[in-house]
Amino acid sequence: MAGQTIGKVVAGGKTHTVTSTFYGTCATAAATAAKEVIINETNTTEALSFINGMTLAVKFTNANGVADPTLTVFNNSGTAASPTKGSTTLLAAKSIKKYGTTSPGTNAAGSWTAGAVVLFIYDGTNWIEASAWDNNTTYSNTSLGQGYGTCTTAAGTAAKAVTLSSYALTVGGVVAVKFTKGVTVENPTLNVNSKGAKPIFWHGAALTDTTYIKANDVVTFIYDGTNYHIISKDIAFTLNKQTTAVSSFPTTSTTSRDNKVNSTDYMITITSVTALNDSTALTG
Repeated sequence: MAGQTIGKVVAGGKTHTVTSTFYGTCATAAATAAKEVIINETNTTEALSFINGMTLAVKFTNANGVADPTLTVFNNSGTAASPTKGSTTLLAAKSIKKYGTTSPGTNAAGSWTAGAVVLFIYDGTNWIEASAWDNNTTYSNTSLGQGYGTCTTAAGTAAKAVTLSSYALTVGGVVAVKFTKGVTVENPTLNVNSKGAKPIFWHGAALTDTTYIKANDVVTFIYDGTNYHIISKDIAFTLNKQTTAVSSFPTTSTTSRDNKVNSTDYMITITSVTALNDSTALTG
């Protein structure tokens, strides 16, 4: 066995090999939920028995791109260097839980990258994804839950939808969204890449200001696991025009010989001011 053999047991008329840990490889496509693992050992064709606490280390050729994946372990009919799926199912399909989540497989999409070696622990029902090692030091925006997208949902529709080129719903993930129509309803939600509608929060509470997000505003959010919190907004605004009439500038300085500046030096005389949002001139 490619692992530590504990012993053999007889059950159902068959002799089962029981192991505490073993290693295999998986070349199943990222978009396929049923992950097939081939152990490296080449001389094992006996079915294995599940035991609580057994561990399985798997090197994945591809990342995982789906929720609710399963693991099935097969024997190796090839060589250790070039594993080939054999005809014997050593361990039947079991669901994966990511870090012990209560729902099998939930949030597992994007949980490992191509080339990663992932350690699983069997808890009596499912494979628990305990940890993953890879040599990828430049993590993608997808795995970090980051990106930029555009929302074209009508301003009066609360359920705002955003599409990014790729996205994983990740706690701590930051996304920037351009709202082409703005938001004119209370308690809007944000659904990025159909990952689920999440409430939009502002200052720790659901957004109820129907004028805060205007058409073409770019708003940046951070996801806390439940809500999208607004952390910044690209504000588009126009300053009101203020008109000031200046009568004259002094042409000479009245600085005295002691090099002190007099109060009348470089003074501007204002003869009229046009008030903001008012065409009436204030004179004096």
